[in-house]
Amino acid sequence: DGQSGQSIELFDTRSRRLLDSVTIPKAWYGLAFDDADQYLYASGGNDNWVVRYSVAGGRLRVVDKYVLGKPWPHPVSPAGIAVDGKAGRLYVVTKFDTCLYVVSTRNKTVLHKIRLASVPYTCLLSKDRKQLYVSVWGGRMVQVYNTADARLTGHIAVGSHPNEMCLSPNGRCLYVANADDNSVSVIDTRKNRVLETLNAALY
Repeated sequence: DGQSGQSIELFDTRSRRLLDSVTIPKAWYGLAFDDADQYLYASGGNDNWVVRYSVAGGRLRVVDKYVLGKPWPHPVSPAGIAVDGKAGRLYVVTKFDTCLYVVSTRNKTVLHKIRLASVPYTCLLSKDRKQLYVSVWGGRMVQVYNTADARLTGHIAVGSHPNEMCLSPNGRCLYVANADDNSVSVIDTRKNRVLETLNAALY
């Protein structure tokens, strides 16, 4: 990403070696491997699509594009993404039309488009793939989407400008970084409530 040439770079984490570098016309936040690490999905920014790359022999090759709308100035702009390879679903949140898109990876159609409370940052599937968590950058919350029912089921209040999220290894805790508060909200995923807030400020 940035103001010069934009690219995706593939590294071998064991040898710490750059394997491949490919140009992407436009980029924004959003990268996700599928379950088997055979494909990499990348946000195409204001081109309003998600690009799928095959990952083989240490090389990246474009094999598909999932179109969410007409290119800029049509306001979509995909950001964070999550992939459920078994169900054949691609989840994409968008920063300009503030929606969650659910896309079929098999026939490349948009199955659902759900309006979010405010500008989102990223999304993350629960361990059992039954819930999708969406960090709502503009709304001090994490919205919860039921993947089976295809609907939003509630929200969890967190700090200011929630962005990146990660799950504990057992999936019982969701950690949410709050940019403006210099804090991390720890969420109990069984009850969908905040257990505690960790202070990450220097002072």
